[in-house]
Amino acid sequence: KEQDKEWLAVDMSSPLYRDNVYVAWTEFDNYGSSSSLDSSRILFSRSTDLGETWSAPVRVSDKGGNCVDEDLTVEGAVPTIGINGEIFVSWSGPLGIMFDKSTDGGLTFGTDIFVSNQPGGWDFAVPGINRCNGMPITVCDTSHSPFRGNIYINWSDQRNGSSNTDIFLKKSTDGGNTWGNLIKVNNDNTERHQFFTWMTVDQTTGIIYILFYDRRNTTGSATDVFLAKSTDGGDTFENFKISETSFTPSQSIFFGDYTNIAAHNRKVYPIWMRMDNSNLSVWTTIIHDSSSIVPVEFSVFNAKSNGKNVLLEWSTSSELNNHGFEIERAIIPNTQGNEIVWQSIGFVKGNGTSNTNIDYSFTDYNLLNGYYLYRLKQIDFNGNSNYSKTVEVDLMNPADFLLEQNYPNPFNPITTISFQIPNEELVSVKVYDVLGKEVKTILNEIKKTGVYEVTFNGSELSSGLYVYRLTAGNFISQKKMIMLK
Repeated sequence: KEQDKEWLAVDMSSPLYRDNVYVAWTEFDNYGSSSSLDSSRILFSRSTDLGETWSAPVRVSDKGGNCVDEDLTVEGAVPTIGINGEIFVSWSGPLGIMFDKSTDGGLTFGTDIFVSNQPGGWDFAVPGINRCNGMPITVCDTSHSPFRGNIYINWSDQRNGSSNTDIFLKKSTDGGNTWGNLIKVNNDNTERHQFFTWMTVDQTTGIIYILFYDRRNTTGSATDVFLAKSTDGGDTFENFKISETSFTPSQSIFFGDYTNIAAHNRKVYPIWMRMDNSNLSVWTTIIHDSSSIVPVEFSVFNAKSNGKNVLLEWSTSSELNNHGFEIERAIIPNTQGNEIVWQSIGFVKGNGTSNTNIDYSFTDYNLLNGYYLYRLKQIDFNGNSNYSKTVEVDLMNPADFLLEQNYPNPFNPITTISFQIPNEELVSVKVYDVLGKEVKTILNEIKKTGVYEVTFNGSELSSGLYVYRLTAGNFISQKKMIMLK
């Protein structure tokens, strides 16, 4: 059997399936065969060890296609990852654009869902192009923009006539169960060709970018490259020409089947092919999307440690169109020259438009000892974003004494007690019953400044209320805990 059009996706964020690698593709019983006994299908496999080994393929498409490699063949399965680690796949075939998803890390897939018809099929002719296809691209918005969780499918077809190829998009706001209205991406009114589309979502802003070849401004087979952009979740698109000059491909020379595009933090990286004097070349550019940023005025932003937790507090003196704040954290490397890597750890909803002071807070729990950086990415309802200043927290050298509540509480029979000390001290942690009688010394030694944990095993104690006490130099603090057998 033959395999074709393998596309990869990597789960970069969900806790359960992080770093899983996924691949979807088309399998042919006998490529090129027109026999009704031969069929094609969409298959899927996953790797949980960074590509070293792969699972046995599972079938995604409920209905197969033929093996001729044309409109009635199922092809073009590009997987993407959802906000909870779901895997989304769409493809073209005899039923049109179809969609399926897995909610268990790719072990199983559900029932296929119809997205759209594809008049003229996915295998169509464009003058000057050796072959052309309109297979779909699927992307999920995993940013903290207002469109978080939206699934977008982008493709091209000739529903408006064989001389008028257009780019289309549909979106789902409910995990792919239902799909909205058909959106035309290219905003021209000509009967010309737009083809070989690819799509990405800037996962820092939620802005959609779609790349395609375009002939709206040319004659014959002369071709430009255009970029479409949506800041409203795919409802409307602006179009921009990004190629400096047109080029004219030749029908006799294979031009390739794909473009591609990536975007991050308003930097857009398209890649495309062009042909000049029968010579093929690959092109790219870096586009700095300089759309206006709607400011939120920060009056205060600070961070302070509380045991193994960090409390972030900030205030705004004015807000305009404020969707909210994405919280980002980075660990300061121990070795000079190592890169600082920022990670999104949470989101706090904003207050839209306001001219009064508004206070916000966020707690980052259960951190290891280290030096941490924090910043806020303010996002407006159009997906525009702006960064706050950066604040630093030292969890290696606490500023104050602190005794935390044991966890778990109640406990049986083991619990953990955490504390921090700002100076080197003789430290003792002792347990007492309700009459004040000492029942256990957990710790009694000199400790340097830092954050510590001790474990208490109460298997020899009766159920009831106990007190644990931290003594460090002149500092004394105690809390209650419950042993419950």
